[in-house]
Amino acid sequence: MSVAKQSQFGFLPQPLATAAGSSSVGLRGDVQYVAPMHLVDVTTEVTAANVTHLASEILGGVILRDCAGGARTDTFPTTELLLAAYKGAVVGSSVRVIIRNISDAAETITMAVGAGMTDYASNTKTIAQNKTGEYMIVFTSVTVGAAACTLYTISSAGTQ
Repeated sequence: MSVAKQSQFGFLPQPLATAAGSSSVGLRGDVQYVAPMHLVDVTTEVTAANVTHLASEILGGVILRDCAGGARTDTFPTTELLLAAYKGAVVGSSVRVIIRNISDAAETITMAVGAGMTDYASNTKTIAQNKTGEYMIVFTSVTVGAAACTLYTISSAGTQ
């Protein structure tokens, strides 16, 4: 039995033993790798006001946000709420979320950190119309009542 190795983005794919010489997709020598599957729950938010996103929306992985008439400052949920929703979280557990600005006019979303979050290097967290922001939240403390995490901006203002 193989042991999963952990990378900075979670566990590496698990090898499955295959017969020598067999041919199947993903074959690397005599070992086939199966990539981990992540379930995604897409949330569409159309609100003419600032929004504090729910932990379930962040854990879902994709938020489509329409500002409905003006620039907005949306906030990530508190670290305590994220911890409560993320069953089995340990120090180093991470959540990636993509937020797409689907506004029909030049309306910008600015993302603000929730309570208990540290903004790594004060990253830019603005998302222009028809652009995408991608963020990673990494837990640094999973003690209830003292939960903490760091918010990393992977991309913001849109490269996609």
